[in-house]
Amino acid sequence: VRGGVTDKVFKDMFPGSQWWATHLSQAALKHNSKEYVAVESELSQKLSAASFNAPHTFTSSLAPPHTTPRGLLRSAAQRIMSTAMKQTGGDKLTLAANAHVTKILFDGKEAVGVSLVRSPPRCALCRIDCRLCHFGSSASVTGITQTVAARKEVLLSAGAVGTAQLLMLSGVGAAPDLKKIGIPLTADLPVGKILRDSFVAPIEFESRTPPSPFATNTPFNRLSYLVTRQGPLGVPRAQAIATKGQESYGVEDGSPSVHVRLISDLANGRVLLEPTLVNPRGHGTLSLSSSDPFDPPLVSMNPSAIDDDVAALVEGVVMGDSLVKKPSLRALIGSHAFPDTLCPNPTNGKCRQYDVRHMASPAQRRASTASVGSVVDERLKVAGGITRLRVVDTAAAAAGCGEEDEWCSEAIAQGAANLIASEHD
Repeated sequence: VRGGVTDKVFKDMFPGSQWWATHLSQAALKHNSKEYVAVESELSQKLSAASFNAPHTFTSSLAPPHTTPRGLLRSAAQRIMSTAMKQTGGDKLTLAANAHVTKILFDGKEAVGVSLVRSPPRCALCRIDCRLCHFGSSASVTGITQTVAARKEVLLSAGAVGTAQLLMLSGVGAAPDLKKIGIPLTADLPVGKILRDSFVAPIEFESRTPPSPFATNTPFNRLSYLVTRQGPLGVPRAQAIATKGQESYGVEDGSPSVHVRLISDLANGRVLLEPTLVNPRGHGTLSLSSSDPFDPPLVSMNPSAIDDDVAALVEGVVMGDSLVKKPSLRALIGSHAFPDTLCPNPTNGKCRQYDVRHMASPAQRRASTASVGSVVDERLKVAGGITRLRVVDTAAAAAGCGEEDEWCSEAIAQGAANLIASEHD
């Protein structure tokens, strides 16, 4: 399903609304087909003063390939860390490969460094960790424990889950919880008591195009991608996004409450619609399973706990169903890949709520486990009398990040960098 067809569906569905494209630069258009260019040209004539996140409206856009410059998918490490190392010549930034931080080291309540375990280097021949390769050396297959001292302060950026886990392993957390697993208390703070995420209820349909592993990976598309970085192989997985605001979710601040992403999986003969509730009212919790830093923490998240969240997500599912009933998209999409409803009594008017309660799951855009105002202050410094310790990732987000988790991470990191620079210059 390509951008032009998708936009036609949206315009058929809401003929009276304003339509515009967002984040579509000439550089982005180079990655897409001529169809995208035609759509962008058409939409550019209908630009309105409203923003993409305007409340009480239904809007659409082509999904921008912001993580795929020149048609190449790049991780945060590639986009940020590698750039920083090039800019500094590698003199001011050292990366420790195969390392796992296990604890923050404190002198009283002053953070003085971290303890980490580094795996032994892999064998140059077999590329696996091998006792024979490290015979006679101080390295072992279980790793080497090292200590890294901080000259100025310790910055935590292990993600909403990793940062909260590391804080609690170091004695920064709720006193009763830490006492249960035998961790000495450093500061009594509500780490992990709030875990925010988006909720998604995917709807899967059969494509009228027969499934084929070569649906997009044709010789022509491969050649086009290798030479120009254009074509189907150079576009993101989600090719279009629709958003809608709701009064009940406080969208007067300009934040849409429901997103519907359109994803084509022609290789498997599927088309996926992903209604997503952005920044729901319900939240989960995160806690330690043990004092072992290598044991994963316990995440508790129930998307159906709040009735208002379920009702909003039902509206997103209804929105998705309305999309696929339009002629322009119906020509490409067949029947549901799964039954239309999971409800045991389809005549019941509450069947949609039943479906959402059983289909909805966290979207893995986690945030707010050490948020501003409860665990860290406005300068991202850990509270509770702790010094020289700062959280610089989505764990510090006060209201979650919604669909923009990647940009949220970078915005927090940039803000932290500015704060640190202003304090240490």
